[in-house]
Amino acid sequence: MRAPGGEALGTPLGAGRVSPSRRGGPTLIGAPNEDGLRWLTRAVVGMGLARLAAGVIAWCTVRAQLRAERIVIRSGPLAGRAVQGPVTAFAQTVEVRATALSNTDGRTFAEIDQSDPLKRMALHATLIRSSLFSSMLAFGTAAAEMAHGLGFVVVGAALSRIARRSGRACG
Repeated sequence: MRAPGGEALGTPLGAGRVSPSRRGGPTLIGAPNEDGLRWLTRAVVGMGLARLAAGVIAWCTVRAQLRAERIVIRSGPLAGRAVQGPVTAFAQTVEVRATALSNTDGRTFAEIDQSDPLKRMALHATLIRSSLFSSMLAFGTAAAEMAHGLGFVVVGAALSRIARRSGRACG
């Protein structure tokens, strides 16, 4: 039984109708266009590689900037290691906080009176910790960018397989 548009009832719209392709042979309407799918595959893989590269560049830039500061962790399980990644940056924030609290009798920046000379030291500790937390966020953003890029590459590889299979089927 056929619907008014010529499609068989119970099939998706366009399935079963034949249309001439640019290569001369008939293709099913609704079937993946081989050239379009190849273009899409290349675009997705290209975007994935670009995002992956951007993530790697961002990670390396943040790491180089932290290394240039020559910060070394003085205590704790990572003592003696240079701050150059998200884990060591976090360890340094813990050390800075502990040092600041021990020097201010357990008071935070907000709890110290304006006229107290320790206020300036607490301010510096707070700013250093904020900077280190910002670098941790930058590492996280770079890692997310790399993961998204890798995801795009995987999707592009899957589209490539589909394009190869549809090329043989519609061929």
